[in-house]
Amino acid sequence: MPESPTGKSLLLPFLRGLLDDVNQNCAVWIDKPNGIFKLVDPHRVAKLWGVETGNPKMNYDKMSRGLRDHYNKNLKKVSEKGTKNGLKTDQKRLMPFSFRVNKGCQF
Repeated sequence: MPESPTGKSLLLPFLRGLLDDVNQNCAVWIDKPNGIFKLVDPHRVAKLWGVETGNPKMNYDKMSRGLRDHYNKNLKKVSEKGTKNGLKTDQKRLMPFSFRVNKGCQF
């Protein structure tokens, strides 16, 4: 897994690894060609991220701060059907924990 210049694991490559791991179902692709994925079990994702980073006290609130650092640069939250970000989704309500990878992002 890629690391930062300080040797720490990076969140986006970690998420990509979870999405591509057939043995994990806590993060899934909803529309892979368009880069849309969902954290099905965000608390489990956060625990796994804590194991990866050596932080046993990691929780989703802490991990979500790291995700917010990537909003607009690399990720966008997926929201209501066809109303934001030009996305057309099957869900009519807010899709919590769903994101779209921005084009050109080295995810």
